[in-house]
Amino acid sequence: MARKNKKGHNRQKPPPTQAAPLGPQRRGILRRIAGLLSPTRLLCASVSLILTLVGSYYLLRPQITVEPDSAIDPTELMNTPFRITNSGQTPIYGLIRRCFIRHLDAAGGHVNWYGPGIAVVDSYPAIPELVPGESTSLSNPVRIMKIENADIEVVLDYTAAIIPIHQQRHFRFVTKHGPNGEIMWFHKSLSE
Repeated sequence: MARKNKKGHNRQKPPPTQAAPLGPQRRGILRRIAGLLSPTRLLCASVSLILTLVGSYYLLRPQITVEPDSAIDPTELMNTPFRITNSGQTPIYGLIRRCFIRHLDAAGGHVNWYGPGIAVVDSYPAIPELVPGESTSLSNPVRIMKIENADIEVVLDYTAAIIPIHQQRHFRFVTKHGPNGEIMWFHKSLSE
């Protein structure tokens, strides 16, 4: 006979439970993951993965800057070295530096060059590795006094560390007259 609890109801025994199957149930890993992820969770996971891949690309891609350095001799503007810096997070390999003259006007009309570009510096040896934060210089061996206008293009050939594909970057510089009459190098886009 069943016992009565305080309220006077009969307390019944719970039904007997069935024993678990002896072997583990075999389900594929994809079914387990699909069972855990709802469509919203699956969408969030996919978006997170895509953003991680895009962010990693922009973090690890080569970042090279080229800036005119201080002129060694202000009267010889073509003697200004250009500093090449690896400002990225990964090294670059096989760096080849070249400089092309696109346009050059010297005082007195001694030199007047217009053309698609002539390589004036192409004899520097390739730099095997330029680690992050390291810089090197490119100087022009052309000695022309009293330059009035110049338009040059610095071309860098290199191989990236993460994705070893040969890449090429172009940096264009033109001369402009400053307020005190001095001539300085300024960046200019390639399409101008």
